[in-house]
Amino acid sequence: MKYTLISPEGVRVRFDSLKDVANRIGGKYQSVANMLSGHAYTYKNWWSTRPEAVIARKKRIKAFVNIYTLERDVSGHQSHFAKKHEVALVHTNRLINGKAVCVNGWVLEETYNIIQEMGGMTCLLSL
Repeated sequence: MKYTLISPEGVRVRFDSLKDVANRIGGKYQSVANMLSGHAYTYKNWWSTRPEAVIARKKRIKAFVNIYTLERDVSGHQSHFAKKHEVALVHTNRLINGKAVCVNGWVLEETYNIIQEMGGMTCLLSL
């Protein structure tokens, strides 16, 4: 039986067996089996392709843009983004929940696109 998973980079990867999946991910056979049977949506940043997992992934994956360097970062876990860019997890949550517009130069990609439509960075400086 073939198995399909979504890699951390967002690419669909096909595997021939559960052992291949466990070896590639670097995890335990049982944890991979739980993910593929539907008991878990994600394991070590790899996502299941089950319909429920696809919906959860769309809600959870967020794209951030740094307004100073124009660096783009797509993150599936808020804590990974916070550690990678040295932003407090509380501030990352505020950014995602809409309680903050900009944190250490990082904004949500949707916010960045709206800013660009309204006239660029001068709009952000007026906030």
